[in-house]
Amino acid sequence: MTRRLGPQPGLRDLPALVEELRHTGAEVSLAPTDLPDELPTAVDLSAYRIVQEAVTNVVKHAGREPVVTITVAVDGHALVIEVTNTTEAVDGSASPTLPGSGY
Repeated sequence: MTRRLGPQPGLRDLPALVEELRHTGAEVSLAPTDLPDELPTAVDLSAYRIVQEAVTNVVKHAGREPVVTITVAVDGHALVIEVTNTTEAVDGSASPTLPGSGY
């Protein structure tokens, strides 16, 4: 496996991630709002990886053609990330809500 050298991904790379997800059949919208121009590198990378993991889980577990909204915003000194899946089940009901076990 060849590793490409370059900068680590960050929130500026979310539009490319969204495009990749759309190729899976997912309907994805991205709503970043007034993000700071420069985040600490560790925060920027961590935020990107959190979104990446969340949407990967949606694609793996939500069934065909999930509907995903990604919102990234600043609230005071906090970076707030919200990934919402509003996929309807085949029978027309909403996707089941499972008890959370993560953070």
